[in-house]
Amino acid sequence: MKTALLRSLLLCSAFFAASPSFGQSAPLGLNFVEVELTYGTLANTGGPIGRVTGDFRITDAHGLQLELSATAYSGGSLGQIDTHLYMQPSDSIKYGLCLALGDVDGREATIGSTGVEVIAALSDATLIEAKAEIGIATNRLGGARRNMDFIAASLGASHAFKDTTTAYIEASATEFDESFLRAVGYGLRVGVHHDIPNQPIRISAAIGYDKMSGRDGRPGEVVAQIGVTWRFGAGGNAVASRSFARSKPLDQLFRRGMF
Repeated sequence: MKTALLRSLLLCSAFFAASPSFGQSAPLGLNFVEVELTYGTLANTGGPIGRVTGDFRITDAHGLQLELSATAYSGGSLGQIDTHLYMQPSDSIKYGLCLALGDVDGREATIGSTGVEVIAALSDATLIEAKAEIGIATNRLGGARRNMDFIAASLGASHAFKDTTTAYIEASATEFDESFLRAVGYGLRVGVHHDIPNQPIRISAAIGYDKMSGRDGRPGEVVAQIGVTWRFGAGGNAVASRSFARSKPLDQLFRRGMF
């Protein structure tokens, strides 16, 4: 599955990059496409994250964002599909429903979640983003099949200091309450994006802190990431051109080898 997902990412990237419609009015409601590669600098982060996102306008006020991603961890790679169906009634806000389905390569482990999300502009330079999810994950370890419910929430804000530089901060929490795993995972990220002038390329860097509390808690650890994003298509104003974030409620469990 890992090879197939990476091949799909590369094929999607090549197709959209070769399309002559980008930078003009896109056909079939296509608003923009993003291709992202991110690498975690900690050894237990596991490896690179590949992501291809396509945003489509259904009507003047409705849109659909589709996303395919592959994330490498030390215990296997996670392939995931995210769907975001949203409404944008004005230039200052868009909100909607999200659905994510993921599968781990090489062993029996699946994840499914659904929730609500919003991106809103507080000013011409400042955006906030929030997401709340519920879901279920299933795996088989030691011959026993285990089901795990979870709830997750995140809140972030970004501010554009210049046309090419944006800083952001994000806080997240996920609760696991099962007989075999009782913990609450907390995460904090601070980062910066830099858009290369006159190029569809964005360079990103972030540093954060993760911790798990409760009966099965884990000590805190520092996480750092660097990444590059290729963007094709205008996208519209600040809210319309911002893609909804990928669902990642079990990120800490994967990195720590707990799922």
